[in-house]
Amino acid sequence: MSSSIRQSKRRKGVLPHEIIFEILSRLPVRTLGRFKCVCKSWFDLIRDPFFVDVHMNRAKENNDSLKYMVRLKGNRLYSNSSHPDDYRLQAVNHPFKTSHNEIQVCNSCNGLLCLISNAEKETICLWNPATGDYKVLPSSPTVDPPVWGRLHIEYGFGYCHSTNNYEVVKVVNYCDFDHYLVAYVYSLANGLWRRIQGGPCITGDGTSGVLVNESLNWIESHCSCNPRVVAFDIGGKEFRVVPQPGYGDCSFLEIGKLGGKLGLLRYDKWTGTYLEGWVMQDYGVGDSWTKLFIVNQGIYYFTALCDTMNNLINVSTDGRHVLSYDPKRGIMSYSECISFAGFSDARMYIESLVGFNNLQLQ
Repeated sequence: MSSSIRQSKRRKGVLPHEIIFEILSRLPVRTLGRFKCVCKSWFDLIRDPFFVDVHMNRAKENNDSLKYMVRLKGNRLYSNSSHPDDYRLQAVNHPFKTSHNEIQVCNSCNGLLCLISNAEKETICLWNPATGDYKVLPSSPTVDPPVWGRLHIEYGFGYCHSTNNYEVVKVVNYCDFDHYLVAYVYSLANGLWRRIQGGPCITGDGTSGVLVNESLNWIESHCSCNPRVVAFDIGGKEFRVVPQPGYGDCSFLEIGKLGGKLGLLRYDKWTGTYLEGWVMQDYGVGDSWTKLFIVNQGIYYFTALCDTMNNLINVSTDGRHVLSYDPKRGIMSYSECISFAGFSDARMYIESLVGFNNLQLQ
């Protein structure tokens, strides 16, 4: 048999590049990690920034690519499937696991999680739990503290599509001194921190910014006014107030996401007589707030979790059980979330290939 005939038969058994691309871009990250070894062309394809972007966008539409990252007290992290009937947890290795310092899990973006180690010296790390890639950020500038005052530091992490840039926002509040409100923003594009003078009085206990429409949202609390939602646009230079629902006076607020939209929980912590759920249908438009549900029963403690692809609202009511509300059917249900104590919080993330070699970092 001539060499030309043999080559022709080989070509007939080779799939076109477009079909290979379509197949591989729908596979899980773990499978793609093994498939890098098949051949050099597959290795190069799986690392290509365009492929990584397509794979990430498809992962956002796939329930199987969604995970919860659950933090227990200390530095223990666990992950599970986001399937509403599967809350089994597995321990996860992370960059700070060998340290005994307590860590904070900030919000996720495109498969990357922002971790903060609260040791004597703050350490901020961006981490992809699906691939294990991570990047430790340079130390942020420090602020000379006042003689006395309550110190609160909150974080946020997000991405701006127009600039292809990720940013970490650090808000420092000395809440007894209004002039000690300052924010620092780290840009992965240039590897530098920039300072923003003035910011909201965010007094939550390690509250992370909720990323919606490339804007980080927090609850601003001050003794002189009701709590309100404030936002910082990724790539921006100042904070702004987000329009509130027309619900009058309010005891406490929590915010989260529902189907990619800004969600809000309003409740009375002292009496536990009600818990209201709201969603902002059109981000930034005050008239688009819609009340989804109200729970008229004693809920004295809860932690807002995150929404799933099936648009369930998940709320941890006691650290061990999850209250889920289905807005399509108007049904409320309870399910066991964690089989042991020590639950602190949870973040949802997608499994993606996004890594720091895909970004033009300095």
